[in-house]
Amino acid sequence: MAYKVHKNSRLGLVMHDGYNDEDQPIYRRTGYAVKDDAEIEALVAVAEVFRSLCALPVMEVTLSENHELMN
Repeated sequence: MAYKVHKNSRLGLVMHDGYNDEDQPIYRRTGYAVKDDAEIEALVAVAEVFRSLCALPVMEVTLSENHELMN
């Protein structure tokens, strides 16, 4: 039977950093490793703290989880 093994989790922030010469938006991305068992409410609270500290507007907050698929 196939199964998955959790490898890591990252909290990601996407920030708006203005526009280029063609008037296209410029985004800056950053990510932070988080504990595999972190509560969603705690991650949202951390994201809000980062949002308050960032000089650029935070446009998106994501949680990425990587798994290895095994047979």
